[in-house]
Amino acid sequence: MSKKIVIVPVFCESHLVKYQIPNIIDTIDPDIIVYNEGLMPGGPESLGLRAEFKDKYTLDGKRGFDYNELKDIINDSQVKYPDVKIILNEMNYDSNMMDASSCYTVACTNFEELEIKVEKGDYLFPYEGDVFHHEDSKKEISGYIEQIEPNQGFTSIWIDFISNQKYAFKSTLKPFLLEHPDWADQARARRICIRFGDMNFYRNELMQFQKQQYPNLFPTDLITYHYAWWRPGKYFDLRCDQLTNGIRPQPNFWENFKIAYDKIDEVKYDEVRVYPGEKHLTGKWAKFWNIKHPKHIEEHPNFLKDIDESNLTKDIIDIYDENKTKVKKLYNLGVKSWVDENTGLSMFDERHRTAQVENDCCRNSGVVEQTHDIDEADIIWFRYKPEAISTDNIDEYKQALDSRKDKIILNHIDNFKNYDSKDRCYKIWKENGLNVPDCMVINSYSDVEYMLDKYKKICLRTNNEAGGNYLNIIDSSIDNGVLKKIYDDLVIACKRQIEGVDYRAHLHGHARGPRLDTKLIAVEFLKLPEIKHLHRVIVVGNEVIGGYSVAAKDDNIHLRNQTFDNIEEFMSANIRLGELCNDKSFCDDMVKAVSSLGIDIGAIEFFEIDGKCHLIELNSTWAGSGGFTFWDDRIKSYMIENREKFRESAWPIYEWNEPGQYDRFYKAFSQFK
Repeated sequence: MSKKIVIVPVFCESHLVKYQIPNIIDTIDPDIIVYNEGLMPGGPESLGLRAEFKDKYTLDGKRGFDYNELKDIINDSQVKYPDVKIILNEMNYDSNMMDASSCYTVACTNFEELEIKVEKGDYLFPYEGDVFHHEDSKKEISGYIEQIEPNQGFTSIWIDFISNQKYAFKSTLKPFLLEHPDWADQARARRICIRFGDMNFYRNELMQFQKQQYPNLFPTDLITYHYAWWRPGKYFDLRCDQLTNGIRPQPNFWENFKIAYDKIDEVKYDEVRVYPGEKHLTGKWAKFWNIKHPKHIEEHPNFLKDIDESNLTKDIIDIYDENKTKVKKLYNLGVKSWVDENTGLSMFDERHRTAQVENDCCRNSGVVEQTHDIDEADIIWFRYKPEAISTDNIDEYKQALDSRKDKIILNHIDNFKNYDSKDRCYKIWKENGLNVPDCMVINSYSDVEYMLDKYKKICLRTNNEAGGNYLNIIDSSIDNGVLKKIYDDLVIACKRQIEGVDYRAHLHGHARGPRLDTKLIAVEFLKLPEIKHLHRVIVVGNEVIGGYSVAAKDDNIHLRNQTFDNIEEFMSANIRLGELCNDKSFCDDMVKAVSSLGIDIGAIEFFEIDGKCHLIELNSTWAGSGGFTFWDDRIKSYMIENREKFRESAWPIYEWNEPGQYDRFYKAFSQFK
C-alpha cells in the first residue's frame, strides 16, 4: 500500500508548526511527517549571514532559537497522534551549498538517513513550514492523488498572506481578480505532491524551488494558504534580518515595510503598497481579500478576531510615496539595454554573467533604477570599455553628453584620456601627491636603454591598452637583439593604433578606428617580493565600496593567476586590504585617485611597499565576480567554509563576492546630485 509522506524543511517556525501538524493530519492523513530543522547556508535569504545573526537567532549556529520549543511540539503531537510517525531531525547542511534550491532538495530527500524506505507509488509532499490547506479540501486533495501515476505530481495555487488573514500579496491573487482575467495563466503555482517513481524525477522537481516553475506537474485549482509574513515578535525581526543579510534592501526599507505592516492590521484600506518599485507591479501591493481560512490557524497570534470591516474603503495607501526620496533613472551609455516583456522593466544586458545580479541590486537599491531611454535618464554613466574607443568615437559620445547637460553625467568623456592614457594618468596622480612608478614616454630606442639601465627592470608597453595587450616586462638580462625586436614591434603597433588599422579579435576582426593619443611608454617595475600582493579597490564618488587582492608570483598579475597553492598569502593580502579600507586616510587617497582624473567611478589597482601605496592603473569599467568565482574552484570552497573566520577582516572581497555585490555600489549613487 502506498505511503503518504510529508517532509518539511524548517528554521525558526515553531509558532506555525504548532498549528501545521494538525492541519496536515486533517487534510492529507499522512503516514509520516518529517521536520528537518536547521539554518540553510545558501540561498538569497541566508548568504552572508554573520556571527551576530547566528548569536541572535540560533542556539549553536545551526539550530533555531526556538528549537527546544519545536521539540516539545513534536513530542506532544506524537502523543496526540500515535497513528502518525512524526520525526524531528537535525539538519547539518554542507557549507558549500550556496543556493536555496540545493538546500531544499537535500532537506526533502534524506529518507535513507531517516531510515524511511520510499517505494515506487508513494506520495511525497515536499512542504514548507508556513503553508496550510483548508480542512474542506481533504476530499479535493485525495481526488488529485488518485489521478497521478509514479513520476507525476500536481501543483496548487499559493496565496501569500501578510500580517493577518485579511490581506494577501496582490500578485498571488491573480486567478481571482475578475478585473484582470488574463492574469489567471500566471498564477503562482507551486508543487504540492509528487508520486514517487524514481529519485531523479523527484530531485529535478525539487530543484525548481527558486524558479517555482513546474511544467512536468499537473496544475490544479487547489488553494495553498501561505502565511509568508505571519511572524510575531522575534520571528518578524528574524525574517527582516535574513533578507537584509542576503540582497540587502534600500535604506529605510524595513522601516517603511513595518509602517505598511501596521497599516494592514488597521483593516481599512483596500490596498497597501508594502514594497518599493514600479507602482503597476502587483507584487508590491497587499490587497484586502476575504476568504475562509483553515480552522487550525485561528489560534495563531497573527489571526485577527472581531474585525470591524464596516470602515473598509476602496482607498489605497502608498507608504513609499509618503516616505521615500525620488528614485533616479540611470542610463548606462556603453551597455546594451533591453525591456523585459513580462515586467516592463529596463534591464542591463552586460557582457558578464553577473548581469542579473546587477539588475536586481540596482532596482532594489532605492536610489537608482534602469532606463533604456537616454532622454528619460536623470543620470548617464559613460561606461564604454576604454580599449574599444577610438578618437572618432570620442567626438560622437561628447556630442551625446553635451546635448544633455541637464543630466548628471558620471565619468564624462571629456576626461577619458586622463585614465585611458597611462602616462597622462601617472602625471596627474604625481601632481596630486600620490605615489606612482616612474614613467617615461619613449621617443627612441635609446630612451628604452636609459630606463632599463636606471631601473634594471621595466614594463615596456603602449599607454592605452588593457588585458596585458602590448605589454612586455623586461629586465637587464635580456639580449639586446631581442629587446630591439620588442621595441620595433611596439613602434609598429603604436603606428597601427594611431592610423586605426589595429585589428582585434574581440572586435570580431574589425579595427576600432584611430587612437591618436597612443604612445610607447616605459614604466619602472617596482621592487616587490617574490609573491606579490596586487590590491584593487572600487570607488564610487567619495566612497570605497569593496575590492579584492591577488597574491601570485607572476609579474603581470591578474585574478586568473591566483591559485589555491598560496591560499594563505591570498587571505593575508585580502585581510590587509580590509585594514586599509577601514583607514580614512587611505580611503581619502583612493577617492582622490579617482576624482583627480575628473571622473566619479573607478577601480584603482596598487601595490603596497613599505607602508606606502603605489598606484598602477585605474579601470573605469569592470564586472563583478558573480559569487566567489575564481579560476581555481578550491578558493571558492575555502572562502565559504571560512566565512565566519574571515568575513569581518577581509570584508572587501566578501562584499564583492556575495549576492548583493552591486547593492552597496548602487546605494552609493545617492551622493550624485
